[in-house]
Amino acid sequence: MSGPGPERSGFNLRLRLLLATGFVLICGMAGTGWWMIHTIERIVTTNAGAVTALYVDATLTPAIQDPAIYKAEASEARAELNQLLNQGALGLEVLAFKLWDPEGQVTFSTRSGLEGRINPENPRFQTAMGGRVYAELRQVPPQAIGGTGEALTPVLEVYSPIRSASTGQVIGVAEFYSRAAPLLEELHLVRLRSWLLVAAATLVMGALIYGVVARGDRIIAGQRQALREKISALSETVSENARLSDSVRQANARLAGLNERMLRRLSADIHDGPAQLLAYAALRHGQPGDENQVQAALEEALTELRQLCQGMALPELHRWTPASIAGRLAEAQQARSGQKIETDCSSDLPALDLEAKNCLYRFVQEGLANAARHAAGAKVQLSLKNEGTGLLAEIRDNGPGFAASQPGPGLGLSGLRERVAALQGRFILQTAPGQGTLLSLWLNGSTEQSEIRPDEPPSDH
Repeated sequence: MSGPGPERSGFNLRLRLLLATGFVLICGMAGTGWWMIHTIERIVTTNAGAVTALYVDATLTPAIQDPAIYKAEASEARAELNQLLNQGALGLEVLAFKLWDPEGQVTFSTRSGLEGRINPENPRFQTAMGGRVYAELRQVPPQAIGGTGEALTPVLEVYSPIRSASTGQVIGVAEFYSRAAPLLEELHLVRLRSWLLVAAATLVMGALIYGVVARGDRIIAGQRQALREKISALSETVSENARLSDSVRQANARLAGLNERMLRRLSADIHDGPAQLLAYAALRHGQPGDENQVQAALEEALTELRQLCQGMALPELHRWTPASIAGRLAEAQQARSGQKIETDCSSDLPALDLEAKNCLYRFVQEGLANAARHAAGAKVQLSLKNEGTGLLAEIRDNGPGFAASQPGPGLGLSGLRERVAALQGRFILQTAPGQGTLLSLWLNGSTEQSEIRPDEPPSDH
C-alpha cells in the first residue's frame, strides 16, 4: 500500500506546524493577557486605595490625630469622628469605617458590636502598620457594611496607616470600605481593551508566522520539485549510461567476432592468393623454359601481399588533423579510381584523440571505396564539420543505392558500426534503391592538438 504523496505530506506538515504555532500563540496570549490584566488590576486597585486613603485621611485628620480617639472613654472625639463620617461626600463614599490601635484592637467602628475586638495577626492590619496602604476589591455581604439583603456587594477594602503629625510614626490603622462600582466599570473597560490588544498582537504574530511558514513551504515545495526533477534526470542518466555500457559491451563482443572473421578472411586471402602463387613458383622453379612464369608468379604474389599490407596498415595519425585525413584519402581514392570527389571541411573542426582518428580514417576509407565499387561514375561528396561537442563526417553519393535492410557479404560497414559504438559515437546509413547513399559519422571531440605540414607525405608501411 503506497503512502501519501509528497504534496499531501507537505500539506500535513504545514498544517501540523500551523496548529502547533496556533496553540503556542493562544497559550501565550492567554498567559500574557491574564498577567497583564492582573497586574493592571493590582496597580489600579492599589492606586485607587491610596487616593481614597489620602482623601479619608485629609478629611478625618483633626479627629484621628487625637490620641484620645483610641481610648474607649473618649466619647466626644468618637462622636466628632462619627459626625464627619456621616456628612458630605465622605458619607456617600465610605460605607463602613473602623479604627485600630497599634495593638490590633478595634477602638472605633461604624458597626455596633465590633469595638473592642482584638486581631493583631490580621495580615492586612500588619501591612498598614508597616506604613503601606493595603487595598483590595472584594465581594462582601451587606451586613459587613451595615446594610441588609443577601446579594454580595462589590467594595474597595482599604487599610491605611495613620501617622502622627508631629513624629511621623504610625499611631493607628484606618479600615474602611468604599463604593467599587465606578472602579469595576473602569476595570472592565481596561480588561476589554487589554484583551483586544493582546488578541490583535496575537493575530499580527500569527499572520507573520503564517507568512513565514507559507513562504518556507513554497521554498520547500520548489526545492522538492527541483529535487524530483534532478532525481528523474539522474535516473534517466543512469539508465542511459547502463544502456550505453551494455551497448559498448555488445559492440566489443561483436567487434571481437568481426576481428576473428577478418583474420579468417585475411588467412583465406593469403592462402588463396600469394600462397598459391608462391607454391606454383616453388613447383616450377628449376624447370627449363618456366623462368618467365615463375618470375610472373613471384611478382604477382608480392603485389598481392603489398596490397594486403597496405589495406591493414594505418599511417601515423597522431600528427594528422581530421581535415588532412579526409583530404589525403580523397586524393588517394581519386588517383586509384579516377572518380571525382568533392571535399568540404570546416575551419573550426574539433581535435580528435588517436582512437577517434583511426575510426575516422577507416570510415572515410571504407565509404569512398564503397562509393567507387557500387556507385562508379556517380557524384561523391565528402564533408567534415563541427556539430555540438564533436565532429560530423558525411559521405554522400547519387548512385543507385541499395536496400539497407539487406547487409552485404563484406565486413566494412558492420566493422565501422562496431568501431563507432565502441567509441560511443553515432553511425547512420541512409540509402534506398535508386535514391543514392548517405553515410554519417559523429565522434566526440578531444583536447588533443594535431598538426601536420601540408607538404608532409604519409608514412609508408
